[in-house]
Amino acid sequence: MPLNVNNFLILLQNLIYGFIKAKFIIHVYPILLLIVRVIIFGVKMNTESFQQSKKDDLIGLEEQNEITCLVRRFATEQFGYSRMRISSPELIRRTPQPRVNIALSKSLIDLYLRFGTYSRNNHNDKKYIVVARIGFKKQKNGYGTALLKELCNFGEKFGYEYLEVECPNPNCQAFMKKLGFKDEFYLPINQLKRSIQEYELFKQTKACLV
Repeated sequence: MPLNVNNFLILLQNLIYGFIKAKFIIHVYPILLLIVRVIIFGVKMNTESFQQSKKDDLIGLEEQNEITCLVRRFATEQFGYSRMRISSPELIRRTPQPRVNIALSKSLIDLYLRFGTYSRNNHNDKKYIVVARIGFKKQKNGYGTALLKELCNFGEKFGYEYLEVECPNPNCQAFMKKLGFKDEFYLPINQLKRSIQEYELFKQTKACLV
């Protein structure tokens, strides 16, 4: 946390007042002045660093735009939708946000995603992509794999560390185990991307042998 400037100045004022009463200020004034300058410089640097750190944790407008494009592109390429209504209170504000929730519900797809920094799964302040809800009217058509690939590519571009599927149903859990998920329903982004590549290669090899 940055130093409290007000408390420091009050303490310094009391200290100088005490020196004045003791007629000692003439001897220590140059030293006090140097100490004041050093501490104020440190306070300024600490405050700016803290503010920049908080700013870096926010999801900027470029990243928000990419989130919207990701969902629209997936719905268009996989299901042929040309018009869709995406719901997101954070995206409407058009300002940097600590977290972004986005939902899309159509006849063939039901999707709810969360993006941001979370403290979960024994990880403190890590960037997560959370698949909070996922549903497709037609099963086993590769939609889940295609979505996770899109999310992994996005995650790598914007520095996300983990992807988690929240409360998956039994069918979803069986599919996730094929992609390397175990008892926990989250994986590092880079590990998940490799697992998807291995899974797709396995499917291609199996199809060639049939």
